Amino acid sequence: MDLSDEAKKLISKRIDEGNFRKELLEYIPDECKSLLEFGYGDGTLLLASKYLKHTEKIYGIDIKKSAASQYFDKSWHFDLSIKDNVIEDEFNNSIECIVSSCALEHVYDPWMILSKLRRCLTEEGKIVIEIPNVQCWESLYRIAVGEFPYTSGAHFDCTHIRWYTLHSFIEILEYVGFEPVSVQPLLFGVDLGFLNKVKEIKTVELPPPGVNSDAPKIIIKYPVNIKPLYPYFVAPRFIITAERGTAPFQDRSVCAGGQLEEFRLTNESKKRFIPKIIDDPMHPVIARQLKERLGVEIKPAL
Repeated sequence: MDLSDEAKKLISKRIDEGNFRKELLEYIPDECKSLLEFGYGDGTLLLASKYLKHTEKIYGIDIKKSAASQYFDKSWHFDLSIKDNVIEDEFNNSIECIVSSCALEHVYDPWMILSKLRRCLTEEGKIVIEIPNVQCWESLYRIAVGEFPYTSGAHFDCTHIRWYTLHSFIEILEYVGFEPVSVQPLLFGVDLGFLNKVKEIKTVELPPPGVNSDAPKIIIKYPVNIKPLYPYFVAPRFIITAERGTAPFQDRSVCAGGQLEEFRLTNESKKRFIPKIIDDPMHPVIARQLKERLGVEIKPAL
């Protein structure tokens, strides 16, 4: 589908106004044959990819329909986390790149959604996801002082249902059959050049040095070197890229009944930045069930 002059003017206006996630655009391959965006919003990212990257076919999924969808090759408007809402089988193994920008924090069942999206990817395809980072210093600081202030937008937006750290989101991807390949913290101008001059970091100041805040300092001490993870104390969001793994197609849903705990016990994550400092939490009932089923000793940490 070629873009009309009207669509090109719309794209140019939105690009000039800077009201879409430009940071994701660079992750979309030039002349991509097919691009699907989950949570396409006003459609600017898809249209910009068509206009600037010469993407052949663009597809969008969102709860609400945008006027921009008239320029897509196809769009779906439903809650993909509901089991019966599916993308047609004809799109299995057909999408070269899938993107999602700050959408998966607004859904109840990211496991189900990512399972369905994985079906669409070609064998060499990739998924690129931008996600808010709950490990960012502001989250830690406010929780430490007893606050969790729901807001109308931004980091504490009241419509966020799920909250993710880098490690927790990697685990979700691996659980549904993706293989994470890269991650980029979005620092938005914070200079972390000092990391090149230190061998290890075991103490974190909140707010971190270089962040514009007059809040009183809080010091957190760690028993291990957290230097590889330090940028995620500063980054309010991160971008993670993953490929379709070799696991069979299997839709995963909200993890109940010990499935996620069993996955942790039987699969070792390939993308941990630092060693685990504390055991995973596990309800005593689930611990007893898994101990009997797997024949392993389990320490139920709550």
